[in-house]
Amino acid sequence: MATKTKNTKVKIYPNPPLVEVVCQFRFQLPPEHPWDLQKPGALLKALGKEYPNFEPGQEIGVGINFQDGKITPEILAPRSNFKFSDKSNSNSVIVTENSFTIIRQISKDNKYDWETFKSSVETTWEKAKGILKTKEFNQIGLRFVNHIAVTSDLSPTAVLSEKSEYFPSFVMKNNNGFVSKTEVALSANNNMIVTLATAMKGDATNTPSQILVIDIDRICTEKVGSAKTAVGKKLDSMHKEIEKVFFTSISDKMTTEMGKAKK
Repeated sequence: MATKTKNTKVKIYPNPPLVEVVCQFRFQLPPEHPWDLQKPGALLKALGKEYPNFEPGQEIGVGINFQDGKITPEILAPRSNFKFSDKSNSNSVIVTENSFTIIRQISKDNKYDWETFKSSVETTWEKAKGILKTKEFNQIGLRFVNHIAVTSDLSPTAVLSEKSEYFPSFVMKNNNGFVSKTEVALSANNNMIVTLATAMKGDATNTPSQILVIDIDRICTEKVGSAKTAVGKKLDSMHKEIEKVFFTSISDKMTTEMGKAKK
């Protein structure tokens, strides 16, 4: 994770808590180029060098049906998806007939910096664009998931900043466990969703330990052209907003921890 200092240089944090970055484009295929079963094969050919592993699947959704004053769950029709992964399964692309999602799992063997990730998104989309033939997106999502190990020195209350606009005060004072989700409409077509939660996670020895999850999801529902320049400009803007939320949500102590070299 990086941020700009006052002299505009990018400051790199050697010990960031970022574990996953997700970028999703949603669109409607043009009527003259509808979805068909040839597209997954064409995408594998276009993306196969970077993402050689191919796995078809199905998504099953549940909706809510309101009828005669009653609320009943409704199983939605299954939707096919196609997952393309690299050899390590750390980087993947998931495609449906109206979405294109790029996922990067971050680890010591799969490091992250924003410019490299953005370039990868742009390059990967350019390869798929000629197959999907959509000229604009009706939604762009950018999501950053952070996991912070909870210790005696780094409790949730020690990690979080009272300056945050996204966390209720009663959560800030709680070290016993919580889930808090805040959604803010930045404008008519732009939302920020911030989820804060404590959870248990197993380590390499399968010993469970507590983590603090800070999940920041920026969603834009205004139409954006699918050309590389338009996509890159929009992603840069959304990324800056996410970083601002993150760095105003954590304490000075947590920022100091991020600046320490990894053990």
